[in-house]
Amino acid sequence: MSAYRPSRWAITAAGAALPWSWLALRELGGRVEAVAVALPLVLLLAFLALIVVAALRREVRVLPAALSVAVLGVVTIVGPRLPHTGPPPASPIRLVSANVYADNPIPASAVEAMLAAEADVEVAVETSPAFRTLIEAGDTAHPYAIVDDQLVVRSRYPIAAMTDPPGVPARRILRLTVEAPAGPFVLYAVHALNPLSESTFANQLDWVAKLRAAAAREHLPVVMAGDFNMSDRQLGYRRLTADLRDAITAAGWGRTTYPDGIWAVLLLRIDHVFVPQTWCAAHARTLDVPGSDHDGLEVDVGPCP
Repeated sequence: MSAYRPSRWAITAAGAALPWSWLALRELGGRVEAVAVALPLVLLLAFLALIVVAALRREVRVLPAALSVAVLGVVTIVGPRLPHTGPPPASPIRLVSANVYADNPIPASAVEAMLAAEADVEVAVETSPAFRTLIEAGDTAHPYAIVDDQLVVRSRYPIAAMTDPPGVPARRILRLTVEAPAGPFVLYAVHALNPLSESTFANQLDWVAKLRAAAAREHLPVVMAGDFNMSDRQLGYRRLTADLRDAITAAGWGRTTYPDGIWAVLLLRIDHVFVPQTWCAAHARTLDVPGSDHDGLEVDVGPCP
């Protein structure tokens, strides 16, 4: 009796199904997170390779696998950016958050961009001494300010510094209360470690676990804003949004915030604003910050109606 040999169409079906194993693999964390970061490039190369094979070998049965890779790209790359809008907040707070880049060659222009947004609360991370001096001198609309090394929060409303959440690297997060008109809330201004150069992806997931635990212990609503150095394709992002709402996609489409140089091909959205599940958001957009390698974020947030 001859051994069973699968038909070519069975192999075609298996090839088309294989890319979707990524949905299970991405939950493993660790080094798989690096693939999540590079996913647009990985899928693009895989798609082009399959098209070339189909053309050179004149094999149409390769095309379903190529189509499957393309659809997977839409699901995994576009999916996390889809808007899930609801009603606007009942008492909105205009929040602006930006990594202004410590080596910014034109800090005055970065300050002007931040002030032009006319926010109620400003979060600036990776600030330089020049930026801090300029914004302190030129920002008359925000009488309340807290500076912790490179982290700066300025507000129209009274703010008060709090102790750092346990387990979070020193000088990479600023925890404070904001006395907003609709009621006080806790703000975490965040500049997370870069898992490619300052930490690891495993450490990043551990940091996310500690951040979630710290937020769960708060007695007031928690808002997080800043540079998380975490793509919306990563496991850490999905774990954070299990507890909190992505304010940017709650108000519209998520947009790339790290368009710098060769990194632009990876479509990285690594700057975020997270709010409680009971909060709503509106009028989100990216903010051009001259001299910075990041785009900032603007969004109205507050308790839902």
